[in-house]
Amino acid sequence: PQALLDQWDKFMAQLSEHELWHAETSRRGNDEIYHAVRNMQGGSCEALDARARREIDKLSAAIERRNEEYDRLTDHGRKEGIVWIY
Repeated sequence: PQALLDQWDKFMAQLSEHELWHAETSRRGNDEIYHAVRNMQGGSCEALDARARREIDKLSAAIERRNEEYDRLTDHGRKEGIVWIY
């Protein structure tokens, strides 16, 4: 039925917008990681690797927290109207 198709289209548009927020947040976070480790210098390869891994882990955790906070604030999109009613 057309009403069901319309509901599906609205749901998918809202869900896509929500998930694109996550994707963009992760992309920006990856840019942060790249810039943080790009010009690291000094020390042995092992020391540099360890420093880069610590920085990557720290920034990755921050990205994850941003995404989790967004889901918490939006109740995983429900507060944005992303609810499938069937």
